[in-house]
Amino acid sequence: VEIRPKISLSNYIGIHLKRQAVSVKDEAVEKALTQLQHQHGQLESHEPGRGIQTGDYVIIDFEGFAGGVALAEAKGEGFLLEVGSKTLAAPIEDALIGRKGGETFETDITLPEDHQNKEWAGKEIHFKIKIHEVKRKVLPPLEDDFAKELGSTSLDELRARLRAEIENRLTSERTAQEKEQ
Repeated sequence: VEIRPKISLSNYIGIHLKRQAVSVKDEAVEKALTQLQHQHGQLESHEPGRGIQTGDYVIIDFEGFAGGVALAEAKGEGFLLEVGSKTLAAPIEDALIGRKGGETFETDITLPEDHQNKEWAGKEIHFKIKIHEVKRKVLPPLEDDFAKELGSTSLDELRARLRAEIENRLTSERTAQEKEQ
């Protein structure tokens, strides 16, 4: 038989909550605007013959081998990589620096002992890499035309909209903190 517990409320009247003021700094709005700019950037091919640099985007095929055996988990075709993003192991990304589109090369890397894949941790992996294309991200200029593409009439209106969105998010976070208190 289920019996409802008796609940006795203690002194709950007069509890004071700490309410934090919500203010949006200009830096937060500019950071959000910069993030939007990067999200809407376009990848364009680099001029032929230019060596790869940190921040470039490359389309590569790669395959890893341990002890001469191909590793299915260390294979990718048409893989888009931002060089320096640490998406792949750092030695692989470092080996791309200075190379050119169309180039094929091989490199050996030793994975760290704390590598996420315990089977590969501390082992030397041989990689074959083909660079198909080198691209760079071209950011749209921060002007009224950019704001119009995003549904605002001007860059100032877009900034105001971003400020309101940030303020709403901070207000929601504050409300959640107050409920937790």
